[in-house]
Amino acid sequence: MKSTQSPEAGYELGTFVIAGGWGESHRCFQRLAYDLASANYGALCLASPRFGGQRRDLARGRYPLPQLRLARSVNRQLDEAGAGKVIALAHSMGGIYTIIAAMLRPDQFEAIVLLAPSGLEEHDSFLSLASRLGKKVIHSLVVAWYSPIRRRATWLGIREGLRYGLANPVRAIQEARSVPRCFTLSWIAWLRERGVKVYLLRASDDLIYPPIAEPSLTEKFDGSVVMNGAQHDVWFYPTELTQAILSLIGSAAAAPGGVSQ
Repeated sequence: MKSTQSPEAGYELGTFVIAGGWGESHRCFQRLAYDLASANYGALCLASPRFGGQRRDLARGRYPLPQLRLARSVNRQLDEAGAGKVIALAHSMGGIYTIIAAMLRPDQFEAIVLLAPSGLEEHDSFLSLASRLGKKVIHSLVVAWYSPIRRRATWLGIREGLRYGLANPVRAIQEARSVPRCFTLSWIAWLRERGVKVYLLRASDDLIYPPIAEPSLTEKFDGSVVMNGAQHDVWFYPTELTQAILSLIGSAAAAPGGVSQ
């Protein structure tokens, strides 16, 4: 787990932990963590959570094993960090395994902010997801070619994804294939009933998970917002993302520990 902490205020206003999506390491979120620390919040980037739960895990069957392993690794890292209740910022597939981690250990979480998350589409398939991912990669390359300001972030995302996939191709494929099998809305309802706040941040130009035009969807969260002009990789826009997160949860005026009103 990588830590970024403000020397002036430490963790006074709450501790954010950042969970990346498929193939994303802490390198993708260093600027977001720095901006949060500059705003006097604690900011921790989870290490790429690879092997957590085991095949004989009692929760196996309720959740796909690849996502359960990731979730168990999150629980373990939070215990080792001793950060108390945290505010999780979970991007893409990170939304799935972070929600599962909170289902397993709700005592570890004050709130979860889902950033362009997987898991909100009930009827999805791996082939459809792969097709959308391919379109997104092509679009990102075009944007990087014509927009130098996005070029570095684009190449970083592609490089980290390749490193992740090549490190353990079997695991990487298993994780990707398990994503369409996770429909998280009922899990989110369960968490909210137990006092874990859940917020939704979508990207207007997301080619993988376009914002769902369903008015009732926003009622299933404690707050929701759409970042206009943003692509799926919302960490490409760290300043705007930080502002949107803090505005969404209103935690700047909250008591120590984060988002309780």
